[in-house]
Parts: sequence; C-alpha cells; structure tokens
Amino acid sequence: RHAEPFSASRRKLRPDTMTPCRWYSLNKQLKPVEHEAVSLTEALALTRRYHDNAGKKYAEGEEALIACTFGLIKSADCFLEIAMLTPHHIDVRVEVRRARSSWLMHLLQPKLICERSFTNLAITETWIREFYATDPHIFYRRLRDK
Repeated sequence: RHAEPFSASRRKLRPDTMTPCRWYSLNKQLKPVEHEAVSLTEALALTRRYHDNAGKKYAEGEEALIACTFGLIKSADCFLEIAMLTPHHIDVRVEVRRARSSWLMHLLQPKLICERSFTNLAITETWIREFYATDPHIFYRRLRDK
C-alpha cells in the first residue's frame, strides 16, 4: 500500500497557479543536461514519455538510463530525480539542502536525501504534483515518512 501525499488527499491542486520547474535529462556521459522550465502539466507529460521508454529493450545499460531517467529542479536547493527502471518499478530520489542547521550538521550532512520506489505511474504522478505544490522541506518529510 502506498501512502497518498497530503495535498492530493486533502485539497484540490491547481496546476495553473504552481511555479514551473526546470527539468534535466542525461547525456551520453550520464551527466545532467538542464532544460527550460516546465509546468506541472508538461512535467506529467514528460513522466509518461519516460515511463513509456521503460518497457523497451536497450543494447546497453547506459542507453536505458538515458531513456528512462530525468529530474525536476525546484530551486538550487531542491531536485527530484525519477528513474523508470521498468513500467512497474519507478525509483524516486529527492535532495534538499538542509535548512537552518548547526554548522557541524551542515558540514557532516549538507543535504537531506530520500529515496523511494513505486510500482505504478499513478502514484509517481501524485508525488510529482506534491513536489510542485509543496515547500521542499515539507515534501521531503512527507516522502520520507510515507
């Protein structure tokens, strides 16, 4: 059973009022290549496109990673990476810069990282909606605690 994000279960999200996020793909050297900002609607279309690639066969693992991995960048301090390993195995990783921590904690662990796996596209899309609608630290905590 997958926990449903708070906003999706309690309030109606309006895509037209959300700030667009930049997105990135991977190049042949598996390095991120940033692209123009996309709306939530466009991000969901990207998600479906990359999900469609997950069911295909590839000659090399690197080729599969390029075709099935992308990310959304909310700010310099927060991004969400999505890897469609198969149509029913989707890995999601969020990184958020630690807010207002002690200098020692910031030195030891400057980023908060959470990784989750989902078994279907609908749950992944729900979390992408949450990413667009929520403060990065709140999003991180909700995904971590799901």
